[in-house]
Amino acid sequence: MPAICLLASYVQTHGNAKKLDKGIGRTVGKGGDMRTKFTAGRVAAFQCPQGKAQAFMWDTESKGLGLKASPGGAKRYVLESRLQSGATIRLTIGDVKSWSIDKAREEARELQTLIDQGIDPRQLKAEQAAKVEATKVKAKAEKQAAKLAESRNALLVQSAWDAYLAHHARRWGARHMTDHLNLSQAGGESKKRGKGLTVQGVLYPLLQLRMVDINADTLTIWQAAEAETRANNARQGFEMFRAFWRWCATGRCQVRCRIFSFEFV
Repeated sequence: MPAICLLASYVQTHGNAKKLDKGIGRTVGKGGDMRTKFTAGRVAAFQCPQGKAQAFMWDTESKGLGLKASPGGAKRYVLESRLQSGATIRLTIGDVKSWSIDKAREEARELQTLIDQGIDPRQLKAEQAAKVEATKVKAKAEKQAAKLAESRNALLVQSAWDAYLAHHARRWGARHMTDHLNLSQAGGESKKRGKGLTVQGVLYPLLQLRMVDINADTLTIWQAAEAETRANNARQGFEMFRAFWRWCATGRCQVRCRIFSFEFV
């Protein structure tokens, strides 16, 4: 029987499901998708036909590995497979500019191995991305915590005290404000009235400490030392400082005093 008759008989027998592309080792499957062994030349030459939204060429050397071409000229390797549930999935491997044929085949085999194990690569990828994001969030939180701790460790009581007085500048009477200023002054300056220098206020030593250094023991030692020479001022200063510290704990202090909240009597 002549060769042309044999070819016609083959096509008729297979209901046109496959057509032989004579001479170049390619077959055209149902739907018009080309199946061939991927080579650099064939990958470079493959284009999306005009008027089509996309076109596929499938590798005969690696199960499910395909090349997807778009009208704009972009070409990406893909894997088409079937999950154990029976659902068909198509996964993007990557652009042909970044992936060699061998690397694409290797990736296709790894993805297919996961699928054969009952794992959906898309879900696995999402879980891995979630872990990466969680790690980033944790690292960011730790960095912010470290920065906050550094700021807290460096913050002097004086800064918070100045914010405290500024906050109450229009709320207190002149005498009340003057008492706070006198008991917290550094001293050693010329008096505005009379001769001599101003005396250091009982609160001044506390204001030179860091906020993190303030605790009940610190206040007890401070008050005992000040009470030896000026008991009334020490008692008044303690009440002022206790009110100041409670104000810090309310969160109204704009220099992050709230984190130093504790109770003392």
